[in-house]
Amino acid sequence: MPSLCCGAALAPYADTPKVEVFRCRSCGTYAARFKQKRPEAPDSWRDPSITDNFLKALKYRRELQSELILTSLSDVFSRSPALDYACGQGDFLAQALARGIDCDGCELGIAEKDHLFKLTSAWTFPKNARRYETLLLLDVLEHHPDPGAFLRDLKSRGIKNLIIKVPLNTGPIALVSRALACIGRTSLLERLLLVDEPSPHLFFFSTEGLKNLVAREGFKFKGVLPLAEVGCELPQRLRREPTGVVRLFLSFAGWKLAALSTIWPDTAVLLFEASAA
Repeated sequence: MPSLCCGAALAPYADTPKVEVFRCRSCGTYAARFKQKRPEAPDSWRDPSITDNFLKALKYRRELQSELILTSLSDVFSRSPALDYACGQGDFLAQALARGIDCDGCELGIAEKDHLFKLTSAWTFPKNARRYETLLLLDVLEHHPDPGAFLRDLKSRGIKNLIIKVPLNTGPIALVSRALACIGRTSLLERLLLVDEPSPHLFFFSTEGLKNLVAREGFKFKGVLPLAEVGCELPQRLRREPTGVVRLFLSFAGWKLAALSTIWPDTAVLLFEASAA
C-alpha cells in the first residue's frame, strides 16, 4: 500500500485489537486502519467524554494558538475573506472577528448565525457561504479519509491560501509513543490517534509528509509556525482527569512541553499558496 503523501511504500508499524497503524518508509507519515466500523458522529462535541473541564482547557489552548496564528499571518488575512472549515467551538472565529478580520466559520450540528454556517454532512461546503480565497483547516485534515481528494476540491473552488494545523508525529510526545510501541506498549499511540473518540485521526503527518501531500495537489509551501499543543493545563485535557501527585507531575510536564515547542513542536501551522495553473 503506497503512502498518499509521497507514493512510497507503507510498512506495518503497530497492531492493536482496535487499529492497525502503517508508517511510510520515506516521509514517516502514519496511516490508521480501524478494525471495526465506527459509527458516524455528526456532532462529536456532544460526546459524553467531552467534560466541562476538558472544554475549558481546550479553549484556553486554542485561544493562545489563535492569537499566534492571527498575529503571525496577518498579511494573509488582509488579502481576502477567510473560512475556518470545521471550526469546532468557534474559538478562532471569535478572535478573528474581534480583530475586525473578514472571516466565517462552518461546522456540523450547529445553528446558523452571522458568520457561522452549518454543514449538512461531513466534508461538504456550506450552501449559502461566500466565495473564499483563504481557508483554514485547524486540526481537521488528519480526520479526512481521503485528504488528497479534499485538497483537490479546495483547489477547484478557487482557494489560494491554505492554513493547515496538524499534530506532528515528529514531536516529543510522538517520539515517546514510538519508543513505547517498539516494546509493545501502544496505549499512548492509540491516544494520539484518538482511537476511542468519535472522530479519530486517520493520518498522523510528519512536516515533510504534509508538504508532499499538499504539493501534489497544487499548492506551494510558504512557511511553518510551530505551536505548543499543551501546557500546564495538560491534566484537564485528559478524559480521566488525574489528581494529587500525578496531576502536579502532568502540569509540570505540560509546561516543559510548551517551553520546548519553539524548537521541537508537537503541532504546527503550515501555510500554502496555490500554484499557478
